[in-house]
Amino acid sequence: MNPASPELTSRERQVLVLTAHGLERKEIHLALRIAEGTVKTHSKRMRDKLNARNSADAVRQGYVRRILGPCGPQCEGCRYWATESRRLHGT
Repeated sequence: MNPASPELTSRERQVLVLTAHGLERKEIHLALRIAEGTVKTHSKRMRDKLNARNSADAVRQGYVRRILGPCGPQCEGCRYWATESRRLHGT
């Protein structure tokens, strides 16, 4: 594995994207429809691969290593927040 560009699984990448959008573990497990413990496992493995001390450091590493970038129409974090906003506001 190249330390400059670690190979994250698709789930680890999803957890990183949702973390970057400010979601906590409970919100991520609901958004991805997986067990909260599974989110914890993906989060830990993702932090280990990025050599990150915590979630904030993982997000920073994600941007530095260009794993994360500007949001686009397929951004899971943005879709989650849009869905939650419609649900909460009844629109």
